[in-house]
Amino acid sequence: MRRIIAPLISVLAIAGIAVGNARPAVASAPADTLYVASWGDHIVTLDQNDGSITRLTPQPGFSFQTLAFDSTGRLFATGCTPSIPCPTSAPYGNALMELEPLTGVVLDTIGIVADASAGVWILALSVQPGTDVLYGIGLGITRDGYYDDPPKLWTIDKSTAVATLIASEVPAGCGEASCSSWGSNLAFAPDGTLYHIFSDRYPFGPPPELMTLDPRTGAEISSVPTDDPISNFWNSAGLAVRSDGIIFSNITIKFPSPCRPVCHPDPPYISFLDTIDSLTGIATRLFDYGGQFNYRDLAFSPVVVVSVDIAIKSGSDPSVVNPRSRGVMPVAIFGSDDFDVADIDVTSLTFGFGDALAASVSRRNRDVDADGFPYLLLHFRTAETGVEIGDTEACLSGETLDGTPFGGCDTIRTVPDR
Repeated sequence: MRRIIAPLISVLAIAGIAVGNARPAVASAPADTLYVASWGDHIVTLDQNDGSITRLTPQPGFSFQTLAFDSTGRLFATGCTPSIPCPTSAPYGNALMELEPLTGVVLDTIGIVADASAGVWILALSVQPGTDVLYGIGLGITRDGYYDDPPKLWTIDKSTAVATLIASEVPAGCGEASCSSWGSNLAFAPDGTLYHIFSDRYPFGPPPELMTLDPRTGAEISSVPTDDPISNFWNSAGLAVRSDGIIFSNITIKFPSPCRPVCHPDPPYISFLDTIDSLTGIATRLFDYGGQFNYRDLAFSPVVVVSVDIAIKSGSDPSVVNPRSRGVMPVAIFGSDDFDVADIDVTSLTFGFGDALAASVSRRNRDVDADGFPYLLLHFRTAETGVEIGDTEACLSGETLDGTPFGGCDTIRTVPDR
């Protein structure tokens, strides 16, 4: 609900708007930056054009195996810490941490990932769009210190690290002989599709399958064979989906030592980055990007939509709208500490279910609500907004001049023609 400031109602009524509450913007890494867990004391970002690596700030005593961003740009990881070393003994799992995205510095060690019975060793993380629920795939740890195959699917509380089991095998109901044995990958697409690369005969079997899972149960929905063979040597894989829906996968291979049992120096790791076509399973190798570290999980930074305060029409709360009106609907965008209306690209603005374009735009430099910030007033043709009888909310979206997306919504009450 909007907060109407009584002394200003008459001023705002001149413009045909009312006042709402501004919400702060969220700072984050640039959208679609590709992050990679190094299973070392730092994480890296990877240039998707040339494979060059930027190492973020080392965190002595820590190691990072998985990564996932939520919609607000918070970066979560699992791995080990100075107080939760690797490997750990049962019933402990690995630690859930929050990192600062721009530097890789550990902001918080949230806790040991564990369910009601024992620890959980998470091999991959991903956040579900829309709900911002954190999912993990990995292995349970029995109380006598053994990993409990096959890989399992959990949700993980971002504030406590408590894991809730969704499926005791991946895919759910697979049976021991046909469960995934390559459980180190999991990724949500922007449309909510949950992907997993499945193999039941690792490491000497046929090429893996790109599988979609039901996030409610872990059951298989569909699968397509890939043409990217699994190495016959030790390897790990990561999976991530960019905002445009393109699936990225990495494979890190550790070749066997030519001078067993000990070799100095040890053979290097080799990491490859691929894209995978979701319909055909065809993999396209982009480049190899490292021979020093055991690169693991992938994560793309999100397209963080800045939330702004808008107000539709005036008078009552919620605003009364007649969808069959032949007139225009006034909409105001309010500035704040974190958002300057002067930075708006007015050509990008759309409103309502019909993505209506503004019929007129008026920048108001006057501080109408005494908060120190001007507002932007727009008018949209009601017939073009797509608002219908029964709708209770309408939203506006756009971009700033530097391409940052933003949006805001306001409540409405629709009425028929009188």
